[in-house]
Amino acid sequence: MYVNKKGDILDINLRFSKLFGYSLKEIKGKNINSGIIHPPDKIEEGEGLDNKAISKGYVNFETIRKKKNGTLFPVSLSGSPVIVDGKSRRIIGMFVDITERKKLKSSSRKVLRNCKRLWKIVSRLFPW
Repeated sequence: MYVNKKGDILDINLRFSKLFGYSLKEIKGKNINSGIIHPPDKIEEGEGLDNKAISKGYVNFETIRKKKNGTLFPVSLSGSPVIVDGKSRRIIGMFVDITERKKLKSSSRKVLRNCKRLWKIVSRLFPW
């Protein structure tokens, strides 16, 4: 995704289209922080991340975003400023769907909890 300093979408790639469900024609010129890909409670967060990308030079963050059909999903997003003539003029951003990673992490925690419970039971039954 490629946006100007105001957050207006200039270009997207095929991966963004597949991830969010928008074509370039549908989304070009819209403000990225208008709620088009943000749930209402994440709009301020998006604006802050844009500002951070411009001022700090890079941002990487895990959060929730919204598909065209309204589905909310976890993403890892990265953003960096595009420097022209020594000044930050645009932001280039990348979104990665981390739904499967989150599911695996949750499953791993459940397995670990069950192993700990089993170990407690075994330790009581067979004290060393």
